[in-house]
Amino acid sequence: MKRFLLLLLLSTAISCKKKSDLQPESISGQWVGKGYECPTGTAIPEEIVEIVEDQGKITATKKTGDQCVPAGKVTFTGTYDEAKKIYNLKWTTGTPNSPASSTSTAGTLTVIDNNHLETTFSSNPSVTFTRKK
Repeated sequence: MKRFLLLLLLSTAISCKKKSDLQPESISGQWVGKGYECPTGTAIPEEIVEIVEDQGKITATKKTGDQCVPAGKVTFTGTYDEAKKIYNLKWTTGTPNSPASSTSTAGTLTVIDNNHLETTFSSNPSVTFTRKK
């Protein structure tokens, strides 16, 4: 009986951890992104990206794109930071005259839950993602 109670208490304590305290489940799949701009200041209603995750590394490729980062191009890559519980990103940026021309812009990606992601991107507003159904 003591063993049962101890196991019950332990499982309850584990299940009470905040989502941000746990390593996220796979974020591989298609996502709808809102908050992209191209050029800066011109909002794009939404774009579809395909995220592939492998051993803590992610690559997001645009399925629908814009003049700054067209469809088929990588929009960001990242690695999971276990200590901070976020992905550190390198964004691909460009302009209509020079699309997908730079990968030096840093940012972060936070897993809100299994169906929602939020990113930061230098001085631009965040891009949020909802898992495509």
